[in-house]
Amino acid sequence: MILLAFAIQLFGIAARLYGPTYVPDESRSEEFKLVEGMTVVVPYRNEADNLPSLIESLQSVVRGAIIPVEVILVDDHSTDGYRPTLPEGETFLALDGRPGEQGKKAAIDRGVRAAKYPWILGMDADSRPDPAWFRAVESQVPKHAELFVFLIRPLPRRTAVTKFFDLEFLALQGVGMATALGGNAILANGAAMMYRKDAYEAAKAERRDQSYASGDDVFLLTAVKKIYGRESVAFLAHPGRPYMNARFPSRFGELFAQRLRWISKNPAVPDARYKWTMVLTFLGNFLWFPLALTLYIRGYEVLFLCALFVKLLPEILILTRMAVLTKRGDCLPWLIPSAIIYPIYLCILVAFGFFTRGKFVHE
Repeated sequence: MILLAFAIQLFGIAARLYGPTYVPDESRSEEFKLVEGMTVVVPYRNEADNLPSLIESLQSVVRGAIIPVEVILVDDHSTDGYRPTLPEGETFLALDGRPGEQGKKAAIDRGVRAAKYPWILGMDADSRPDPAWFRAVESQVPKHAELFVFLIRPLPRRTAVTKFFDLEFLALQGVGMATALGGNAILANGAAMMYRKDAYEAAKAERRDQSYASGDDVFLLTAVKKIYGRESVAFLAHPGRPYMNARFPSRFGELFAQRLRWISKNPAVPDARYKWTMVLTFLGNFLWFPLALTLYIRGYEVLFLCALFVKLLPEILILTRMAVLTKRGDCLPWLIPSAIIYPIYLCILVAFGFFTRGKFVHE
């Protein structure tokens, strides 16, 4: 029964991604509300390698903007001694984290509080915006949206390990995009996320996640949905729109630690649909691998091929769609090997996450 539900979930996600997407008609002003101004908030800690190129990218964005834009960089108590060199003028502002307030969420909160414009565009230090991407979102947003989630493109790296992790990230985005198109978004990523400042402040009363190092994006999304309704979250992604580039780590240890941090908040996310999706994904992968292996060893070739078909076909459809949307066709040769390895990887990740969960939770 669990494997059947898992298969139905996979095919449902694939169907959403290949079905019609919500693309507002830009000639119909009644579908939009104006963005009167935007504050870009970038929390960072020990990002000397990323900040210079990020600031250069943001300079291009600001120069090409048609609305008022400011950029706030918030230092989350960096220890590398690096201080970013900001362009002259009042557009860029650097803030230090408050004494006694540490962590990405506290840095984001400091930046949002200092923002002078009604819309916040949250980014990570490894995000790489460009003017074409910004022009697609700066002037108007769908009228019903309080929070906007964007498609993120991991910048290509060369190794097989990075291809595997990039495919996993694209799969997560596929889930986020499919659930948003279905009217109940459950995933977001802080590398590219826009929301109203008032919605962020209102969501504070619903959030209970300050003790978790991860989840600034998902907890905010969940709180906004609860206050303003499911339709308040919009996902902008279709072939004619740009995406946000992001520069992710290249080493296995860094990528694995990143995933451990991501899953550490899962038990605390107050969204039944989110928890059901995560639990079903784990159980489906956990049960599928020994089932397929048993069928193969015992010589049930037809049943073994059916088991492969039920899991691999929707995953191939999902990842192919996301690779096309993000122009990451270089990942596709690794798709089937990654799909076969993934159940083993996921079990190891969850086991490590169980024993290290306290590392990512603070008082």
